[in-house]
Amino acid sequence: MDEQELKHDQALAAFTDALLEGQMDEHGERPPLASAVQVLARAMGPEAPPQALRQRVHRAVAEEWRREHPSAIEQLVRWIIHPRRRVWAAAGAMLVAVLALAALFVPSSTGGGFGTAVDSSKWFLVVAFVALIVFVAVEWWRSRR
Repeated sequence: MDEQELKHDQALAAFTDALLEGQMDEHGERPPLASAVQVLARAMGPEAPPQALRQRVHRAVAEEWRREHPSAIEQLVRWIIHPRRRVWAAAGAMLVAVLALAALFVPSSTGGGFGTAVDSSKWFLVVAFVALIVFVAVEWWRSRR
């Protein structure tokens, strides 16, 4: 929370306190959301709200606070399970698998470098690599929609 938001919050808290104590100055400066506070004060009245309402409001505020300010563990879990990250992790795993298979099946007797030629017995490497490219292209297209 920056300094400006803190000032607004403090002004709104002071306004709310003055309103609840009946000491509100009608001609004084009104902070942002002052009209919402006045509507709530009129709707709820001066008596204390019922216990069930207090508990429901407390749960709603606590849930919203947890949603807006997740713990470090919750942030990490959200980051890990994000659908787009899982898709790109799968694409990366497929690429590693294709490269590992290609490295295993490159003939070592030729002395050639990696990926110099693909003969008919290695057609599955080409298919796997093309599948990887198609997978990445489809996911990129889906993320842009």
